[in-house]
Amino acid sequence: MMNKLQMILMPVDFSNATQNAVRHANSILEKHPAEVVMVYVNTPEQKQQEQDIQKIFKSFEVSTLKEASTHYRFEVLNGELLNELANATLKYKADLVIMGLRERIPDIALASELMRMRKKSNTLAPA
Repeated sequence: MMNKLQMILMPVDFSNATQNAVRHANSILEKHPAEVVMVYVNTPEQKQQEQDIQKIFKSFEVSTLKEASTHYRFEVLNGELLNELANATLKYKADLVIMGLRERIPDIALASELMRMRKKSNTLAPA
């Protein structure tokens, strides 16, 4: 499967867990180059301005992605977290989903539900 890897989807929240997921993705990308789309889901509870999210991403890009050997595309999605992530796996035709977990029950439940819904190859990188 890995030799056909073309698209990696990475849900991000700019946390330490996301940084760990980026390191994990970079290790995969060294052997299996692919396009990477990072998505941030702006949920109704957060209601952040997209320009503020873009500023946070730019800071994350400088601190975390500076040594990445691949280009990361970044998208902001608006809506319910699980629905938006599930739709993103279809929209981007993700071969692999890599997300960091903080070993909190909501994170683990989200990842489990996303894998169940899409039955795609997924990698979880614990913080």
